[in-house]
Amino acid sequence: MLAVAGFAISAWLLIQKLNGSINSLAGCGEGSGCSNVLGSRWSQIFHLPVSAISVVLYAGLLGLSFRPRSGPLLTIAILLLGAALWFTLVQALILKAFCPWCLATHTVGLAAGLTILFGLDPKPSHPIKPVLLGVGMLMALVVGQKLGPTPKTHLMTEETIVEGEGADAPSTGEVPENLDLKEPGRTVSFFKGKKTFVVDELPRVGAVDAPHVLVKYFDYTCGSCRDMHGDLMALKKAHPGIFTVILLPSPLDRSCNSSMRPEMRDHPGACDIARLALAVWRSKPEAFEAMNHELFMLPNLDAAKARMIALGHVEEAELEEALKDPWIEEQLKTNFADFAQLVSRTGKMPKLLVRDARVMHGLSQSTESFIGLIEKELGLQSR
Repeated sequence: MLAVAGFAISAWLLIQKLNGSINSLAGCGEGSGCSNVLGSRWSQIFHLPVSAISVVLYAGLLGLSFRPRSGPLLTIAILLLGAALWFTLVQALILKAFCPWCLATHTVGLAAGLTILFGLDPKPSHPIKPVLLGVGMLMALVVGQKLGPTPKTHLMTEETIVEGEGADAPSTGEVPENLDLKEPGRTVSFFKGKKTFVVDELPRVGAVDAPHVLVKYFDYTCGSCRDMHGDLMALKKAHPGIFTVILLPSPLDRSCNSSMRPEMRDHPGACDIARLALAVWRSKPEAFEAMNHELFMLPNLDAAKARMIALGHVEEAELEEALKDPWIEEQLKTNFADFAQLVSRTGKMPKLLVRDARVMHGLSQSTESFIGLIEKELGLQSR
């Protein structure tokens, strides 16, 4: 029964992985822990889905249920127990996200492995060989995943976007009346001039006059967005003074973002966090970069913690006054209008505008690969 259950779950995960329908699984919407796990480098080994290995393993166990052989059964038990431990640690310590379907598979594997160890009769006459074989195969899996080729975990596309489409919002390329600017500042354009940003007036990290401008649509409560923050900081360190990053919060919270696709996981409280960040930008722009970094560094971020961070940079009266600024809601509407178009192909977050129509969806498998990707896209020499 355990073999049938393990085989069924593994086969279903394999089918969904191969046809790209991971998000159709219950609990596996875009941005969920399930999606993050099944879309990570640890879901494959040498470009082969680990669910395929699991299918073979449970098929072997099913066969041995009818024709028991103590040696092979002991090897499978070691593999099931070791794999359950390894992949649970990967989710807990490396990905810091959990996939309920994966945990179900590992629970079945744990139960099957223990059943074999405690119920195997007769015991193999030479148990060392099957144990060493199981340990050796398990180590090959671990080493192969750590040192083998890493699959792409992001998507680079050529996108089109229409200014203001999808929401009644002002263009970020125009200067809203309430900004009260004497003259427009520096602007940068993407999508063949269809989308223009006023660099001076939008929340950012980096100098206004930096040669290269990237634009990030993100959510402060999104794990991949948090990781990309680290990648962007590493990029700026590798190429000091030549990057500025415009930061456009697009919270994955249906209380303010009606553009979210049905399969995307809701992030309650993300709207309030985004408003707090934008309020700090409006009231004290020079404090925004530090606050932005603190928001990403704080685990289990919620609106109450975000407010405490904000109050560490601006006075409470200033913050309350800034939160009343209509610019905040107007900017969020503009961000959501862009977001609605950028998620038409994939809901992977964050979205990074790199150059013209080139958009990066999701997170690269490592900081080094991210820096290399941006260097290649912009024709920069690596340092």
